[in-house]
Amino acid sequence: MSSGFDYDVAIVGAGPAGIGTAVAIDHLEVDSIVLERDCIGASFRQWPAEMRLLTPSFPANAFGARDLNAITPDTSPAFALDREHPTGDQYAAYLEAVSEFHDLPVRTGVDVESVSPGPATDADGSGFALETADGTITSDYVVWAAGQFQYPSDGSIPASSHAVHISSVDRVVSSRGRNGRRDSGLVVILSDRSQ
Repeated sequence: MSSGFDYDVAIVGAGPAGIGTAVAIDHLEVDSIVLERDCIGASFRQWPAEMRLLTPSFPANAFGARDLNAITPDTSPAFALDREHPTGDQYAAYLEAVSEFHDLPVRTGVDVESVSPGPATDADGSGFALETADGTITSDYVVWAAGQFQYPSDGSIPASSHAVHISSVDRVVSSRGRNGRRDSGLVVILSDRSQ
């Protein structure tokens, strides 16, 4: 560590953005930590059982990456999970496996309550202070990777009051026609969202 901070980089959130960023930073041999208030991939674990990743996981594509859902160039949810469209729980397991493989410094159960310009612990007075229930963590840089599932905002889009944010969906049910086949015209979204 080149400064007087606890870490060079603090990453808030252990989903795909947070774990992928941590792997890239680890390759640079920069002192970092990932802070997650729940567990790795927690947002994916909250998905309804019927929900799958929309973008298919597959081992080859035109972009040169192994898999469009991969968070590192050397991994593939398609290979690791043997699934083209993994569930939220399956994708969270992939994120955990990547974290374990790279031995990432992930601290779970840490809720970052606020981020502010940090104390002037180095010559130019830069950096950040992250306030948690366990105390203050300081870093030169902060990567906010908590995502909108954790902090949904649906008020900025006109008519958004007529929609349901995915974080409030408990279950997705397709209707069945008289002949027992799926009726593609109706999907029911069950939500505990109260307005």
